[in-house]
Amino acid sequence: MNQIKTALGFQALVVEFIQKIHKNMLMEKKFEPDVSDELLDLVDSQDQVVGTMMRSEAFSQGKNNYRAVHAIITNAEGKLLIPRRSYQKKTRPGALQCVGGCVRSGESYDAALIREIYEEITLDLNIHPFQFLGKLTPEADRSAGYVGIYKIEVELNTRLIFNEDDFSDIYWLFPQQLYAKIEQGENTVTNLPILLNKFLPRL
Repeated sequence: MNQIKTALGFQALVVEFIQKIHKNMLMEKKFEPDVSDELLDLVDSQDQVVGTMMRSEAFSQGKNNYRAVHAIITNAEGKLLIPRRSYQKKTRPGALQCVGGCVRSGESYDAALIREIYEEITLDLNIHPFQFLGKLTPEADRSAGYVGIYKIEVELNTRLIFNEDDFSDIYWLFPQQLYAKIEQGENTVTNLPILLNKFLPRL
């Protein structure tokens, strides 16, 4: 992985993508409450809790100071696990993303990762190792939320069953293939190109 270079011009593409996403963020986040709604902690610029709010309300108000987790999942071939969001999702249906989700109120980043990974792809991180890589923040990275980024390596024969409420499909892609899709205009969630640009070159 550490020999893989990012595609030419990808950083400029990330900046352009972020600017486009932020222009449309408030419009995209206006939706009706989800039946799977959950209480989130709201944090300050130091990632310290300053309040709570239901996820649907935070999103509809365009809040950016909640916590989330994303996992960069790789295999021995150097491919990345990239899910496609369910087309029934109210925000960015059909978009490519990493596995992960919001951190619930009172939950740690690690606990949220363990829960989300099992809920979404049935991988048990209580018995499978994972590595914390760092964080994305709205101030430094213009990310959606304060996001803990993790790396998970799986064996080629690892059986992953994705939750169809979350994803319509999952793909194993080489980084170059993923970059090409993004450059060709593939729909992605806000944080995917940001975390790829920041963390993938370090792997």
